[in-house]
Amino acid sequence: MRSKGALLVFLAASCGGGAFPETDTEAGLTICANTTVEGVDVSRWDGTVDWAAVRSAGIAFAIARVSDGLAYPDSSFDANWAAIKAHGMVRGSYQYFEPAQDPIAQANLVLQRVGALGPGDLPPALDIETMGGLTSAALAASMAQWIERIRFATGRRPIVYTSPAFWSALGNANVAADLWVANWAVTCPSVPGPFASWKLWQYSATGSVSGIAGMADRSRFNGSLAELFAWAGSGSQPDAGPGPSTTPATGCSSGAVGPSALALLMFARRRRRLCQ
Repeated sequence: MRSKGALLVFLAASCGGGAFPETDTEAGLTICANTTVEGVDVSRWDGTVDWAAVRSAGIAFAIARVSDGLAYPDSSFDANWAAIKAHGMVRGSYQYFEPAQDPIAQANLVLQRVGALGPGDLPPALDIETMGGLTSAALAASMAQWIERIRFATGRRPIVYTSPAFWSALGNANVAADLWVANWAVTCPSVPGPFASWKLWQYSATGSVSGIAGMADRSRFNGSLAELFAWAGSGSQPDAGPGPSTTPATGCSSGAVGPSALALLMFARRRRRLCQ
């Protein structure tokens, strides 16, 4: 996911590695939504989040980072995971997937941190941004192991977070997971094959949300609030009281950035993650 901080600091870093292609060229079928629900994703880079303010800002769901592979568990996950639920929001989890590491061990780390999923919990997401030195076929097989381990343990269909360009370069692998597409600076996201549509769309890495300091990753759910609750295994809002509501799709992406800034942000995400 997106890295935070000043966008020029990382340019002098020499940590190496690769992430999403540093381009705004995306491949896939453009699919718009009739209605959407707003969400965010967070990690330790967001600091201490004021979740009451986030919810009051109309955010219906939040997805917290579990770890970067096996070596870097996210120190803010437990606090964020508990607070999201406590404030009546649908909650989810994601893991930055390290292709060179054991996929079953990575999946087991996710399962250990999230515990048993209950009403209001989304299935875990695999965040894939690098090849990790693997061939396309080997990476697809590794992801499939992670996905099957999560599905077997939770009984839920996992999520894959990726960009259209990366997935296209990977060979449009067919995985048993729903799509969380990262596609910035566009009106509607591109969906790479063989996905038929998207569940979640991360439309900005430079958004703002009350309760989160600095830039915020903004995402939308493809559907109504009732459909979001149903996907999260809950027939109604996780708790009573004021909260977010469904927003008709406007065709505009707040916080969108131009091509040059988009490439810079992709580079920032990679450097910040590797320089932990």
